[in-house]
Amino acid sequence: MEVVSMSTQAMAPQQRGDWWRSSVSKMIHKVDIGKLSARDFSACISARRDGQISCADFLSGPHEVSCPGDSFSDAGRSGYLVSWQLEGDAYLSHGDSRSVLSPGSLAIVDGRRSMRVRFPGPVHRIVASLPARAIEERLPTLLRSHSLLLRPAEPVASMLISYLKELSNQESAVTSDEMALMADNVCNLLKIAATRAGIATAESREIRQQAIAHYIRQQATDPELSLQRVAEHLHISPRLVQKILHEMDTNFSTVLMAARLQMAAEKLMQLSDTTVAEIAYRSGFNDIPHFNHLFKRRFGLTPSQYRATSGKVS
Repeated sequence: MEVVSMSTQAMAPQQRGDWWRSSVSKMIHKVDIGKLSARDFSACISARRDGQISCADFLSGPHEVSCPGDSFSDAGRSGYLVSWQLEGDAYLSHGDSRSVLSPGSLAIVDGRRSMRVRFPGPVHRIVASLPARAIEERLPTLLRSHSLLLRPAEPVASMLISYLKELSNQESAVTSDEMALMADNVCNLLKIAATRAGIATAESREIRQQAIAHYIRQQATDPELSLQRVAEHLHISPRLVQKILHEMDTNFSTVLMAARLQMAAEKLMQLSDTTVAEIAYRSGFNDIPHFNHLFKRRFGLTPSQYRATSGKVS
């Protein structure tokens, strides 16, 4: 696995263009760089690559990138580029297609074909390169169109950006196997976004359940997290959230408490110099005796005993 976290800040201006081309080509996709200011161009990138899967989070000044597409000798090794526009605009030319990506837009583009992307101003993007087969199995329409422009709605948008940021974070302790599984989940989420399957109308019961459970786990450390907050984030009614959780044979309090207790158990192992009370607070609990009671009921040991056993409990 390769990771990169670099910036042009300490580089001589005349070195920045070559460095940027090399970084993008190595971590995202083989490209040529043009129309950048040799005097004041700046950029920074955090990226991770493992085989055919890569993801990069970058900020840069105005410039243009282009690539001729795969040659015969490349044997179609390039995958699809999934580009999330966070700040600034991007003008994409891909075959006969012309698109403008504004903040919140997401483009899925066949990296095996020629393309050109122009950034007229400062830009912040996350770009993932994913295996062609994995994308085309979920989105067979790309076999004909070769590109797709989306504006994912919640909760899919939050789930997608969470995965992409984790994949691009070079400090994250994600393994190769985990990276492959996360990339697979990104492909599944892209399918949902592309079919406009919002949380209120999703045909898949499993998708609705995953969206709610994901958000609760993501926000579990917030002591003020409520059913109302979850519903507002997902743009549905609290009653519908309750109904979906009931379909899972659970409820909001149970899912939230399980997430907080699991976080506390992990922190007890990871933060050996932190007191049990502080870990309880960091995990979303305000009442320490209540936390101790719930923890022992869940794991069969007090937090201190659990820490002493290095978490080796059934």
